[in-house]
Amino acid sequence: MALRYFLPVSFLFLQMYAFGQTAPDFTVTDAHGQVHKLYEDYLNQGKTVVLKLFFTTCPPCNAIAPYFQELYEEWGEGQEDVQFIELSTLSTDTDQKVRDYEASHDLTIPGVSPGGGSLTANLPYRNGTFGPYFGTPTFVVIAPGGQVNYNVRGNGNDGTIQAIDQAIAATGAVKPGQVLAKTIAGKVTTYKNRPIPGVRVSIEGQPDAFAVTDTAGNFSFNTTLTKGFNYRLIAEKDGDFNTGVTTFDLIFIRKHILRVDTFDIPHKKYIADASADGRITTFDVVLLSKLVLYVERSLSNYASPWIFMRQDLQADPALNFGVPFTSESNLSDMRMIGGKIGDVNDTVNLH
Repeated sequence: MALRYFLPVSFLFLQMYAFGQTAPDFTVTDAHGQVHKLYEDYLNQGKTVVLKLFFTTCPPCNAIAPYFQELYEEWGEGQEDVQFIELSTLSTDTDQKVRDYEASHDLTIPGVSPGGGSLTANLPYRNGTFGPYFGTPTFVVIAPGGQVNYNVRGNGNDGTIQAIDQAIAATGAVKPGQVLAKTIAGKVTTYKNRPIPGVRVSIEGQPDAFAVTDTAGNFSFNTTLTKGFNYRLIAEKDGDFNTGVTTFDLIFIRKHILRVDTFDIPHKKYIADASADGRITTFDVVLLSKLVLYVERSLSNYASPWIFMRQDLQADPALNFGVPFTSESNLSDMRMIGGKIGDVNDTVNLH
């Protein structure tokens, strides 16, 4: 029979990793046919896993279920740093009973019946391996390294949810929407790896967070990022449209158009696109010729004579200007390739 009492929140810290064992691996299939492998699918991917030992007719399990679902949603419903899994302890629970239990509480947490392997998976948490088993519901928080925080409980449903929330955060998981202090650093060069100084690097939509590249093309600045949001690093550099464009550039662009000698580096296609229409045509040659002859001093479709692209160009051109990233990206080595419009030979004076 399930026990209804809960231990104080402070018990959480007494129980945390008390025995030093790591969680044994398991593979289960939930009541909807989805397979879950503890290490391969979650822990080895850097995710924290929260287990709830329950059975479908357990009164306290049902009482806490809506609160547990709400916490699951706060942590991203398995799409971010944490996955929740419910494991039935009752041999007579079937997949249908688990599905009915989920439906009664609008649960999206994966629920596993004995038919899906729940009894084998939760046995180590019922046989004393990690400490005394006090019945259902029992909550287990497993860090990405496999460390087990067993029997996380608090005072009542609210206290238990709070204790689980704290235990998850203690594993290093970050809740979606949480604001994080970050340092963004990297380098801006030409495609020939020449460092470009004087480039203003910032986050799109956040002009107050920026840095200007030094003589080695390096930049670094501190900012705050929100977990789960998408960002884009952009760069800007002023200059003279006419500088750096020569007749040699025009010759190489003509050769590319005629397929006599196509560009060996994909970034050159963007640098040669003086009309900004996504193509390289004789019209681009005409526009650049006017710059060479100083007939024109600018290009109507560009606010600046420089463009900045990601290193690993994508098939979709819209993805190539600036560098997309999230708070989880490697922010210590953000790199961009800069190009002076028309300077396909990369001969412009950078200083």
